[in-house]
Amino acid sequence: AANGALFLASSEVKFELAPIEEGDASGPMSLPTGMALRKQQAAHSLIEEFMVLANCAVARRVAEAWPEAALLRLHPQPEESKFGALARALEQQGMPFRASGAHELAASLSACKKPADPHFNHLVRLISTRCIAPAKYFRSGAVPREQWLHSGLAEPTYTHFTSPIRRYADQVVHRLLAHAIGWEAAQSEEAVESEEAVESEEAVES
Repeated sequence: AANGALFLASSEVKFELAPIEEGDASGPMSLPTGMALRKQQAAHSLIEEFMVLANCAVARRVAEAWPEAALLRLHPQPEESKFGALARALEQQGMPFRASGAHELAASLSACKKPADPHFNHLVRLISTRCIAPAKYFRSGAVPREQWLHSGLAEPTYTHFTSPIRRYADQVVHRLLAHAIGWEAAQSEEAVESEEAVESEEAVES
């Protein structure tokens, strides 16, 4: 990507299912009859780009509003030592490989190509994903600002916002943003304690 983001291959599969007539008490059932790779369309890439932009914009806003309590996400820079075996294998084929930082890794991955093997670059990118530390969530006040970088996306401030139906972290960020832009008033500690007390009493009564 133009901003130095890493593109690491991640194949997604889809299953073909055939219904079973009997089923059980929980409802209709199906059996897998086949599997295939899901084809990535240009529209999918466009949607992903917009989702990243939305996540970045929200991350900046909640970090500004909640400098000590924003839920953000970072991705450490790649460690070259973790790529030792891959680098040696590629260098034996005349392909120098460097991974001391995200920009160097991106450049090395782009250069790993074999005209006679169109799948080679995809394979190298798949192996590279096993050598990179996973991204992690953090509280803005718990990590120095210079360590907030999401190296995989080359973004200085990032969070998860766009998938609240499948990630709880996104729901938390939705609430932080709602308070930050005035859609919801942030509850004081006293209000939260009072609400919890009422709920506790109702539970005892029931």
